[in-house]
Amino acid sequence: MSNPTPTLGHVRTAYICHKVDCRDAPRTESMVQAEFDRAIAKVRAEAKAEALREAAAAYGPAQISGFFPGRDGYTKAWLNHRADEVAS
Repeated sequence: MSNPTPTLGHVRTAYICHKVDCRDAPRTESMVQAEFDRAIAKVRAEAKAEALREAAAAYGPAQISGFFPGRDGYTKAWLNHRADEVAS
């Protein structure tokens, strides 16, 4: 028996259907779609920032010395700065 992983589209549809039908705080479908899309955008930005930080942590002077002589911290600093930009 297989246990298929739902696609983002399936999860989005289920979220929207649940929230639009919710009696606690009824909202329009477009409001709920925008809410879901903002949440997914935030998760994606956090994942990108995490990947950049992991790359910065793994990237030592030995890997970059040939590319940036005398500037070992340049790439690491750039990756961390880019992670901060993506995450905000």
